[in-house]
Amino acid sequence: MHDIIASLNIFMLPPLITLLTSIVIAGIAILKGKLKKENILFALFCLWYALLTPNFLGHFIIKDVNTILKMERSIHTLYVFIPFIGMLFYHTALNIKRTYLEIITFIVSAIFALLVHTPYYITDLLTYPWGHIAKGGIVFQIFGVYAFSVLIYGIVISILKLKQEKNELVRLKIKYIILALNLIGIFTACNVPAMLGYNFYPLSNLMFIPLIFLGYGILRYRLMDIQSVLHVTFIWLCISSVIVVPNVIIFNILYPFFKSIDKSLLFFLLTIWFAVNYLYFIKVQPLIDQVFNRRKYNLKKVESQFINDIALLKDLHLLLNELSYILKRTLLIKNVEIFIKAEDKENELYNLNGDVIVIDEQVQDYLLKNPWVIEKKLIENKPQYEHVKNILLPWFEKLSAEYIIPLEHNEFIGIIALSERANLKALSNDEIEFLQNVKSASSIAIANSLMYHSLSNLKNNLEALVMQRTEQLQKKNEQMEFELKLAKTVQKTLLPSILPANNQLYASVYFRPYMEVSGDFFLLDQLDDTHYLIGIVDVSGHGIPSALLTSMIKTEIENLSRLYRSTSAICTQLNKKLTPILQESGFYFTLFLGIIDFVNMELLYTNCGHTDIYIITLNDTVYPLTTDSLFIGADEHINYPECLFELNTKDRIILYSDGITEARAKSGHLYGNERFTNILVASREFAPQDQIDIIIKDLENFIQSEDGVIRDDVTLCVIEIGEPVAVENYLKKAITLYKKKNYNEALSILNSISTVPLSASYNYLKAKLLMKNKHYEEAKKAILQALKEKPDHKEFNYLFGQICFALKDYQTALDTFADLSMMQPYKKSNEFVEIIKKKI
Repeated sequence: MHDIIASLNIFMLPPLITLLTSIVIAGIAILKGKLKKENILFALFCLWYALLTPNFLGHFIIKDVNTILKMERSIHTLYVFIPFIGMLFYHTALNIKRTYLEIITFIVSAIFALLVHTPYYITDLLTYPWGHIAKGGIVFQIFGVYAFSVLIYGIVISILKLKQEKNELVRLKIKYIILALNLIGIFTACNVPAMLGYNFYPLSNLMFIPLIFLGYGILRYRLMDIQSVLHVTFIWLCISSVIVVPNVIIFNILYPFFKSIDKSLLFFLLTIWFAVNYLYFIKVQPLIDQVFNRRKYNLKKVESQFINDIALLKDLHLLLNELSYILKRTLLIKNVEIFIKAEDKENELYNLNGDVIVIDEQVQDYLLKNPWVIEKKLIENKPQYEHVKNILLPWFEKLSAEYIIPLEHNEFIGIIALSERANLKALSNDEIEFLQNVKSASSIAIANSLMYHSLSNLKNNLEALVMQRTEQLQKKNEQMEFELKLAKTVQKTLLPSILPANNQLYASVYFRPYMEVSGDFFLLDQLDDTHYLIGIVDVSGHGIPSALLTSMIKTEIENLSRLYRSTSAICTQLNKKLTPILQESGFYFTLFLGIIDFVNMELLYTNCGHTDIYIITLNDTVYPLTTDSLFIGADEHINYPECLFELNTKDRIILYSDGITEARAKSGHLYGNERFTNILVASREFAPQDQIDIIIKDLENFIQSEDGVIRDDVTLCVIEIGEPVAVENYLKKAITLYKKKNYNEALSILNSISTVPLSASYNYLKAKLLMKNKHYEEAKKAILQALKEKPDHKEFNYLFGQICFALKDYQTALDTFADLSMMQPYKKSNEFVEIIKKKI
């Protein structure tokens, strides 16, 4: 081991770097290419050009000349096949088929492999200060001419292919191949002086340089032009030398004095040296990097300014004009076309000039599922786009575009079509990233602008149009997710804009998000004239990810509340629908949901893992509401129970999030449930809004006095229960609507007081309304209730017979009408009897 360490030499670094570089590039080619033929051959090409590096490294470790010669001949047995490997790689990369040449090169290389072990291939070993090199015989010289000829052949066919190729991406790839092959030829030729006895370091040990260029050209999808690569590399080397060169000079100056300097002084000098270098890396290097990446910094600056500007633009035309102007000015795009999806036509897109194009669903679906910058040249040349090439290329031609950027925000919004650039260059990676970021912000702004435009139209349209636009707006609100500064504005639209303040219910709210946006929200929705839906949701986490979920949760609750009047059913179905999504994204949420029935003065509620909600009665008694259930998102098969609480006038329901009770002092103490319930009772005599102000003031005093912090969203809602609904007024209203033939409204009123026992007359009315709406089974239940009270009523029995007839229960209908005729002659009954007999 000591001998090996002693033999280490600075001249070992280039071949070692070449060896490691070839292995790394070959590994990337195999892993990235998924065993594609071109990538496998490229990997072999890299490894073969690094075959001689172990020889050179071994010269410094192995001292026996015969052993070195044996190692040289063994490795050259494989190395002589490099023209054959090169030939296969050239043909595959350039899509050329010349099998006969490949067979010839293989046979010739095999002959040289047999001759390697003769004295005519390697005759001796030449020694230089930088190491050893084999002295080639006549066979080696012939092999050199042969290998160089194949290399020249590769350069020539690459140049010919470059002249024929029209696609800029492929042309750039060929340019990299030509550059790399020329460098390989130059570096290989520089081995000749050393093999002829001249003391000249063999540049083939620097083969990692052309291999890096070749790897970049073969493996990258987006390429910088060669001039840019060389220019950037040169500038970076020059800038980096600012720290390297002074260190080398200082080291050489001080090195002779190291042995004579006192250890304490030497330590002090080294500390200063380290501090100066550290200061350079934390202060100077960032400034150099900023100059070096000025384009990237400029793009970030433009991007940030653009996002701030569009937050103030609500007009769609101004927004699209600003987006078009930014892209043209920043990226030097000749022409920018922005097409937006027509609001009332699914497959039509329009631009500011009024031009309309029709986009088929297949293209629309692909753009929605691939919402990134799509480049024409990549579609034309990359195999992974083969299945969509015929679909997308006609669109590039139709739009005269080089790039298409889909605009989407949970749904397809439109596209941005960019023509070629004024400087005819391809977009760089930084510019692609800039486009992607601007696209994301623009999609949100455009979606917001379209929503604003819809709201403006709602003010000026007729009632039918208002209903239509409202449905469209609700649909869009379900899909909207806003980020950055727009997210805060949008989330406010999820909360009730006007709080209930009527004879039945009065509410006040305090809402403060921990960040720009909140993962909390509350529900105060009137389901019908006698029922209110109340609730509070607390999504795990903070900020935009949590806020995005609140929109989806609120929408699902609203949809389910239209189908069910049971909090158990709503919460169970909500958990079943959202658990797969929540588990995939790593989120969950707690929920308290209640339905207030102002006819029976009852609260039906379900608590899904939320902190206990409180009810304070007029005599200051506090009741916690819980059903001891898990949060939403734990298990989609959970069935959530529901409980019933009897309400009285002036009772108060306190909805709140744990951001209040879990506010933590610096000492570790929590605000806690005990302090919270105490302040609830103490402030009970005040109006709901005043009570909230007192509670929040007490919370702030606790935080300030204890040096604490609130690290969560804070939501507090106080709901005061009013008077019960006068049922008789609703019944009279239902009769009036029935007489006016407003059957649906009349039925809706009767359903809203369904929990109240109805008289026979009102059950008869309800049955008639259900019959007219073709809800025959429910109509049958209602008329049977009426018949329980008045079994001999002629009209009740007649309606029962009609309902049975509608249900195709002809025998029951026949019996009913026959009985009716026997009780009292009734012409209508006799007619129905004849009709039913014919049916039977």
